[in-house]
Amino acid sequence: MSWRTLITLWVVTVIVNTTGGGMWDFNAIEIGFAIAAILATLFKVYRWAERKLRQRKTFDLRFPDDFPITPGIERPIVKHIPLEQEHIQHVLIEVVVNTPLELKRFDFRFVATKNGCNLNQPLPIEIDSGKPIAEKFLHASSLLSAIHNPGYGINVSFGARSLRRGESIYFELAVKTHRLWTGYLSFRGYDDDGNPRFSRRVFSIVPLTKDS
Repeated sequence: MSWRTLITLWVVTVIVNTTGGGMWDFNAIEIGFAIAAILATLFKVYRWAERKLRQRKTFDLRFPDDFPITPGIERPIVKHIPLEQEHIQHVLIEVVVNTPLELKRFDFRFVATKNGCNLNQPLPIEIDSGKPIAEKFLHASSLLSAIHNPGYGINVSFGARSLRRGESIYFELAVKTHRLWTGYLSFRGYDDDGNPRFSRRVFSIVPLTKDS
């Protein structure tokens, strides 16, 4: 039910209840209209609130160890990579979509805190390049219209791709590390109303060991 239909129902309810016996002289028909209007309003508000709460968790980040993903294997939500100043390291990222939408653009950033911040300040990690992988982006070279890398992040835009609830996209980042650090990898996409939605996960640069 649209908001226009709901408003119309309330207008009819007021007219019915103020005709004849007065505002408070109800009969069965008038009571029925009032109950219908109240129930319709409550349902509409509930659906609106449920949609907004769902949109707050539109995306979720995971760090799988390899691709294709092995069914039933837990994908970590925290990533640790060794400090290797002379080498580019490749990080596989899974972005889980928790609500149906058309994805047209998104970006990744390294940020200092859970709330973002320090976007323009030097960080000890930078993104050298990135590329999408998996079925939705098999023809990535023809889909991508722009990949811009300002150092600590990467912006991606392409032809709209329809994604179902629970579906994932996969992206590989090539990163350079300069010193030990703990911060966040931030993903920003957009919900079906065009509002920015974020998912941020802990990302650390740790000392290089023999097992790294």
